[in-house]
Amino acid sequence: MFDRNYFEEGSYGKQEAKIIQRNYYHLLNEAIRVFPKIFSNRYHRYKILDFGCGYGAGTYFLSKYFPNSLIIAIDISLYAIEKAKRLYPLRNIVYLTLDLANRKSLELLRSYTNDEDFDIIFTRDVLEHIPVEKHHLYIEAFASILKIDGIIVAQTPNKYNILAHIIDRTHIGLGTPHYWYEKFSRYFSWVKIKVKQYVPIIWKISKRRIFMEFIFPLLGFNIYIFARK
Repeated sequence: MFDRNYFEEGSYGKQEAKIIQRNYYHLLNEAIRVFPKIFSNRYHRYKILDFGCGYGAGTYFLSKYFPNSLIIAIDISLYAIEKAKRLYPLRNIVYLTLDLANRKSLELLRSYTNDEDFDIIFTRDVLEHIPVEKHHLYIEAFASILKIDGIIVAQTPNKYNILAHIIDRTHIGLGTPHYWYEKFSRYFSWVKIKVKQYVPIIWKISKRRIFMEFIFPLLGFNIYIFARK
């Protein structure tokens, strides 16, 4: 499903790297508001997991924001990981093809952190691609690899957003804000849900590319999930 066609011709491939990085920027900014103490020093050496990294555009943004941190970027797509290695081969990023619902994948992931747990998990526009009946497997895996007081910062389209059902047929795991609150509350001691939407618009004037954004905080097209172990 998540092969060359998806990452080149499908809805993911139609996104520019600039848009993906901008979305990571928004996710990070929302996280800073919720966890200001954790992000007060971006030069601290964290162990960070980028879950569902695609071809690495967002991981690249994280690596620049956290230059002293180890970032392990994983995806179930071998094609995406191989492309990420070519596009963003940075010293503080490790790219791996893993499926966290698989015990062997979890063991391999731990080997790259010397059996230490993660401080932060980022995941953007990934949960909606996971079948509903498997959501608990991944959320449980997140909790199992986070340190005590470690956090997860996630973003996923809102099931109430009609466009989320139309724009990508691989959106088979959409949920509502209440749904995700209940799911994460089973494995995390503290959970906060926010709904918001940033709408990017890019157009060309001659050879220049112009970038603008509109914010619709009331429509709730996107769900932001923050949880602490």
